[in-house]
Amino acid sequence: MTIYFNNIKKDGFSAELEAFWRDNLGRLKGRARNLSNGCHEKADDLVSDAIVKVLMHIKIGPKSDCNIEALAFLALRHATFDRSRQEHRRRNVQWHSRKYSHKFCG
Repeated sequence: MTIYFNNIKKDGFSAELEAFWRDNLGRLKGRARNLSNGCHEKADDLVSDAIVKVLMHIKIGPKSDCNIEALAFLALRHATFDRSRQEHRRRNVQWHSRKYSHKFCG
């Protein structure tokens, strides 16, 4: 089922959108599991981040008509990249803090 933006109200709630999430949530979760190397907790976080990204995009309003399904999977991919960058930054901060902590201790 392909849904386009012209069928959705700007507040993000419509019968079409609700049916889309109901029909595609399993596929999104499966893809998220693949992207998170099988970790169910990370997959659930990625799916919720993707849903928020899609709803924010709907609320702002698209510049042109686009496919919601494609947007949902693209948002999932972007959520994966965002999460990966956050984890990488966190590891770097922890590594640097251990590396230089002896210089700042009394």
